[in-house]
Amino acid sequence: MNLFFTEALHVLLAVSIPGVSLVRRLVPATDFLRNHLLTLRHTLYRACYRRVVQRLWQLVVRVSAAVDRVSSSKLHWHVLTKVKSVVIRSVHQLFLNAAGF
Repeated sequence: MNLFFTEALHVLLAVSIPGVSLVRRLVPATDFLRNHLLTLRHTLYRACYRRVVQRLWQLVVRVSAAVDRVSSSKLHWHVLTKVKSVVIRSVHQLFLNAAGF
């Protein structure tokens, strides 16, 4: 899952698609993440699935902090911040769903 998601992000962010917003470009990657996690949700025991989503959330927070430390240019920082925002919202929603909220 990580390998695909990482590669997908690189491709989706590197390709110039006029008229398509950054958020819209990330839809294939966030859809993949959501679909993969939904499959895990139906396959794993509830407690195991919660643990997977919690670990994913911890990873997102850790990567988010790392991105803030290494972003060099203002444009680069803006793009990465937008990507972080989209991914965090997606994972947060999955976390809420897993917790039964």
